[in-house]
Amino acid sequence: MIWLTLISFCLVLAACGGGGGSDPAPAPQPVAQPEPEPEPEPEPEPEPATLGEVGTLEEEQSAFFTAMAGEIIEPYYSAFAGGSASLRDSINTFCADTASGDIALVEASWRSTMLDWQRAQALRVGPVEDGNTRFRIQFFPDVNNAVKANSDQVLSGSDTITEAVVANSAVGAQGLPAMEYVLFELGLDAETERRCEFMQAISDNLVTMSRTLAESWAEGASFRTDFESASGVFNGADDVIIAILEAMAVQTEDVADRKLLRAFETGDIELLESYRARHSLENMIVDVEVLTEMFDDDNGGTYRLNDYIGRVLDADATSAQIDSALAQATAALAALDAPLEDIVGGQASGDLEAIIDPLQSVASLMQDVAVAAGVNLGFNNQDGD
Repeated sequence: MIWLTLISFCLVLAACGGGGGSDPAPAPQPVAQPEPEPEPEPEPEPEPATLGEVGTLEEEQSAFFTAMAGEIIEPYYSAFAGGSASLRDSINTFCADTASGDIALVEASWRSTMLDWQRAQALRVGPVEDGNTRFRIQFFPDVNNAVKANSDQVLSGSDTITEAVVANSAVGAQGLPAMEYVLFELGLDAETERRCEFMQAISDNLVTMSRTLAESWAEGASFRTDFESASGVFNGADDVIIAILEAMAVQTEDVADRKLLRAFETGDIELLESYRARHSLENMIVDVEVLTEMFDDDNGGTYRLNDYIGRVLDADATSAQIDSALAQATAALAALDAPLEDIVGGQASGDLEAIIDPLQSVASLMQDVAVAAGVNLGFNNQDGD
């Protein structure tokens, strides 16, 4: 009986967790790890832009003319019109309060507008060649110092100087060089009222001319339509090709000879384009940039002269020579570390022949392009025409 009692007591203790023990802690459950997100697929490299298969002669010419008008000429004339308006605003602001005005802002605006003009006038085709417009915007070369003489004549008068007065004055008293003369030689700290009146009238006239030019190249404008379609004032596609090649040849020769060689040979800084503002080098750098863009802008999807030569004329050797010469001129300009005014004047050194020689080569090579295109250019860089 006693044994039965002890056994029962032990069973009760076991059921109650006897002996002060406890159940073991449950084993930790594993935490589910999130699946790693897959690496995103790399974006496919965009296909390089191309002009596609060579089309018919008419299709290639249309693409070339349309690109020149819409991607180079019109945008640059629009920018020039905008720059001219900004220049006028800066002059008006300064002249409204000359005591506290900052003439440096006017000078900077003039420099910017001069570069806008360099870009716009690089392809000398169309209305800019009508009615002396190009010379009214920039009379250069000025071998007889007409800018000073004509401007002094207007300033010395007693009548109010208006836009109409300037527009009917000799070309030396108009445009960017006349402004340069007042800003950088005469200054606006003396005879301020009269000189401001002159500057404001010049700027009004510049805005009028620049807007007219921009409108003549706007999409749908008569001259642009004629240019793109090789009709109207153009007697077929050959006429447009001639206009483009002659314009590029003349521009290249002007940069090499009229803007640099003559001053280099004589040591006369007054033969440089913008010597009063000491801005001749900046002008020339932009000139060569635009010539390069018209030839080949390194964009496979835009149509330039290099594309026309390769796709239509089969004159790759000539194209390579032009490309090399433009690159040489660009590098030579970049290597100059002093203003042209100092180099020509003997105060600094620089290899100007390394600029002149390749640009003269480009002018000559345009004749080779013309031969390949079966057209004759009136331009001849050997006799200065």
